[in-house]
Order: sequence, then structure tokens, then C-alpha cells
Amino acid sequence: MTMYRVARMMGSVRWLPHLIAMALSMRYAWGISQTPYVTTGLQFIAPLLLIMAVHLVWVLAVGATLPGYARVVLRRSMVTAIALAAIIPLIEIMSPQPSYASSELGDFLPGILATLFCLTVLSGIVAVTALAVFLSFIVLGYLVRWVFGKKRGGMNDLASLAVVAALIIAASLEGLPQTYTFETRGHATATVPISASTDAVWQTMQTATTPEAPLPALLGMFPQPVAVPVDEGTGLGARRVVVIQGREGRGLLQLKVSEQVDKKAVFKVVSDASPVARWIALRALSYEIESAPTGSLLHVSLTYDRLLSPSWAFDPMMRVAARLAMSVLAHDTKTRAEASEAV
Repeated sequence: MTMYRVARMMGSVRWLPHLIAMALSMRYAWGISQTPYVTTGLQFIAPLLLIMAVHLVWVLAVGATLPGYARVVLRRSMVTAIALAAIIPLIEIMSPQPSYASSELGDFLPGILATLFCLTVLSGIVAVTALAVFLSFIVLGYLVRWVFGKKRGGMNDLASLAVVAALIIAASLEGLPQTYTFETRGHATATVPISASTDAVWQTMQTATTPEAPLPALLGMFPQPVAVPVDEGTGLGARRVVVIQGREGRGLLQLKVSEQVDKKAVFKVVSDASPVARWIALRALSYEIESAPTGSLLHVSLTYDRLLSPSWAFDPMMRVAARLAMSVLAHDTKTRAEASEAV
């Protein structure tokens, strides 16, 4: 078989490089997930480099190196990334969701489901990055032609891809030791009015939020509290232990009241062996009550450190999830306090 016929055959099977790129990028992501770099840009950004490399090799192999082939490589890379971001969440949705039953399924299935969840997040970030890269490339190309009045040649295509690859490599280094990272400390607060006295609200806070409290759909995807085996109230030094369970397993979140002034209690995180500790380092949870014309105002706040990179993706995710979680705690206290005062 001549090289010409091989090239024609490769060119006719347009879907094959997409499958190869998907397989290689996911295999790479799986490998990184077994290393300490699982929380860095090497996990969530670098797979796009593999996807681009596959499409570049394919373009070179079929001889489609006419001027403008850089745009073809980036466009095909974007299509692969978007397809990946559509397929993996579909598999995730169709899989069982054992948020409360991991212990009944053994170790194998929860591990697979945890991996699927991580790949869903990863594929979404890679897709957004690929789309941003392609659109930026198009816009910059128009700007260059408008300013200089020249069309790019074949040599410029390779240089353009090299620049794009260098930028993606730089983005992939975020979160690695001795490279760079952005601000990781986060803070979320929920405030609710309560038609009950501050004393009634304070008394309600002596008991932790029940694990049966309804959760927003978004929080249902993450590990959840299933029990509170230790609950000593809100006095100084009081302990509160929460069992958190999800696809990734289960563990204990241990808190202790480190500050208690009037109607304010701050629970400092003593230790966190729960599944969420892989993504976020919880620091402190505080409740503060103040008087209001209609009863009370309750402020529930969480301080945490983001452990995942890139920051542009995970900062917004964690802020939204933390605010929703604080809202659940605040509204549960509101419901119980108003019910107790109505009795």
C-alpha cells in the first residue's frame, strides 16, 4: 500500500483522531490522578496538550499542511474536548449515585464512580479551555491581519501552535510546588432573618443541623453529612463530629468551639478525614446572631482554603458550593428556631 493511499485512508476516517485524542488524554489524566499532582493544572489543563498533539500529528500525516492548518488543529481539538465533556457526564448521569451507600458496594464501584466524577469536572475544564483558546486564536488572527495586512504562511502556523502550547504549559504549572498559585483562601456567608428571639435561635444552635435537611441539587453531587455522633453544643471547647460520606468513601470532620462570645460561636476544624478534604481545606465555621425588628438575623460563615487548580475554574465553583452549604445550615436553624418558638 503506497503512502498516498494510506494518507487518503487516514483522511477519510475523520472521527479516528478524535477517539485517539480522547483515549490518550483520559489515560494521561488517570496517571496524574495517582500522583501528588492530581490537584494541579497538570491534571485539569495539560490533557489539552495531548489532544492538540494528536490532531497536529494527524494533520501532518495526511499532508493537510496548507496555510491555516493551525486553525484546523485548534478547531478539531476544541471539537474533541467538547465531545469529551458531553460523553463523560452522560456516563456519570447513567451510573448509580451511592452517596449514602458506598460501604454496601465494596471498594471497587465507589472508586470507579469517584473517578467518573473527577473526569466530568476535568473534561468540562478542558472543553472551556479549548474553546477559549480557539476563539482567542481566531480573534487574534483577525487583529493581526487588520494591523499588518498580511495573510499567515505555513511557517507561521507551526509558530502559532508553539505559542499556544507554551501558554497551555504555563497554565498547567499552576498549583505545583515551586511554581505559582493564586489566592487560595475563601470565605462564604449566608444571612437569614428569623421570626424568633435571639435566645430561641441560640438554643436551637445547641443541636447540629440534621443530615436529613434538604439539599440543593448541586450539593447532591458531593459527599454529604450522614450522621453527627458527637454534638456538645456551642459552649467554649464543645466538640462536634460529623460523618461525611460519598462515592469517594467516608470520614470524620471534627470541630471544636474555639471562640464563644455572647451570641457568637466559632467552630474551628480540628481534623478532616472526610472525602471533601481532597479538594478543600475547611478552616472554621461560625454562627452569629443579632437582634432585628422582626426577631433575629443569623449569619453562618465558612472559611476555607482551595486545594485545586486552576483558580479561574475552582474559585467560582467552591464559592457557589460553600454559599449553598451555609444557606442550608442557616435555613435549617431558622426552621427549627421558628418551630420551637411557635410551640
